[in-house]
Amino acid sequence: MKKADIDEIYRILKKEVEKYDVPIADLIKIQTKDPFKVLIATILSARTKDKTTAAVCERLFKEAKDLKGLKISAIKSSIITHSHPAASAGAIVMARAIAFLIDKDPKTGFSINEFFDSIIGSISGSQEKIWEEFINLLNKLKANLEMPIEAALIKFSQAGVKSPYFIEQYLGQAFVHPYTISTVICSIFIFLKRLTSFKECIFELATAGGDSDTVGAIGGSLAGVYFGLEKIPSDLIKLVKNNKRILKISEDLFNKFKKKL
Repeated sequence: MKKADIDEIYRILKKEVEKYDVPIADLIKIQTKDPFKVLIATILSARTKDKTTAAVCERLFKEAKDLKGLKISAIKSSIITHSHPAASAGAIVMARAIAFLIDKDPKTGFSINEFFDSIIGSISGSQEKIWEEFINLLNKLKANLEMPIEAALIKFSQAGVKSPYFIEQYLGQAFVHPYTISTVICSIFIFLKRLTSFKECIFELATAGGDSDTVGAIGGSLAGVYFGLEKIPSDLIKLVKNNKRILKISEDLFNKFKKKL
């Protein structure tokens, strides 16, 4: 082959390549060389078209350029209704847990050690004493995952709760105190004990006792992102009052959000 032929082939290929869009995850990898941004783009691109992923990434990375930015965004969202440091820590832990689980497949599972390293690392290094207490409780939770759910709810039901909010008459009972750390700890425990079925997981969360509506919401977010919408049984959806209207509102909100991208 002559050099002139190679030059011509290169010219033709270059012209053709310009017609194609580079996959958004590859583009972000080339442009930023940032593992955090590449990971987020890859996760999003698995669930959306590249056009949507590109727009979402552009907006997201303005608010959360890295894990530190994700932490700041979580705190901002929590202080709207809960200004206590424990609430901020809880919001960060949940945001990091969801980020960890979003690309995991129930068929293959995930590393429990990596999960705890991820959520504990998200609140490490803070000067807040409550955050350090939270970390200690998460480590205790990890060490007690072999316990039955009822026994664990007795053990962790009032985790981190101090006088005068500690409820003496509930000692030895399986329930969940409404304190932020207690609800997050118990929600994570129940979720990790029911990783094979969305339906079983939600049932355990909703029947935990005490602040079970909060446990259901917190643990339900973990179950939802892990199992995915397609794994939510239709019979459960039908049990929800005005479910069709709720789904329609959700769809409308999603479409309005897409228009802003």
